[in-house]
Amino acid sequence: MVVSVDWSLLGLGALVGVLIGGVFFAGLALGVRAAMRSDRALTILMVSATVRILACLGAAWLVLMLLGPWGFAGFGVGFVLSRRVATSLACGRVPAEGAS
Repeated sequence: MVVSVDWSLLGLGALVGVLIGGVFFAGLALGVRAAMRSDRALTILMVSATVRILACLGAAWLVLMLLGPWGFAGFGVGFVLSRRVATSLACGRVPAEGAS
C-alpha cells in the first residue's frame, strides 16, 4: 500500500496551526496577567481557558473539514511547534525561585 502525502495541505495546516497556537498562547499570557492583577483570578483563568480551548477545537475541526487529514496533521504539528516556542520564551522570562 502506497500513501501519497499532500505536502501543500500539510504545509497549509501547519501554517494555520502555528497561527492558532500563537493566538492561543498569547491569550494564555494575557489571561494570566489579568488574573494576577485581579481578586477574581480563578474566574478569569477559567473563562480564558474555556474560550481558548473552544476556539482551538473549533479551528481544528474547521481545518479537518476543509483540508482533510493531511491538513489536520499539519495543524497538530504547527500547534506543537508554537507551543515549543511559547514555552521557550516563557522559561527565559521567569526568574528561578531564590534567584536574585
